[in-house]
Amino acid sequence: MDLDNILSTLPHDIRHSPAILGLAKMVQSLQEQLTKSQEKIELLEKELSRFRKTLKKPKFRSNGMEPRNRRKDSGGNGNAPTSMANSKLVEKEVS
Repeated sequence: MDLDNILSTLPHDIRHSPAILGLAKMVQSLQEQLTKSQEKIELLEKELSRFRKTLKKPKFRSNGMEPRNRRKDSGGNGNAPTSMANSKLVEKEVS
């Protein structure tokens, strides 16, 4: 919208009245604010799209198995497999 073209259609005495000049200045400042706001919105949209394209942390699914009991106060349960190194130590102590 070209403000000068619109004002040129008005009669000369109305065009130069203080009320019309004040409104014209207000419209011009609002147009500038709108332009700045649109530029900032465009910048923020680009930044947002850049953030959305970043890799996210992978989500690990549970495998359905029960977790091991890792507390120190629990004595060895009979179901725990013994390692080969432990079994050799037991054989040396026994012999």
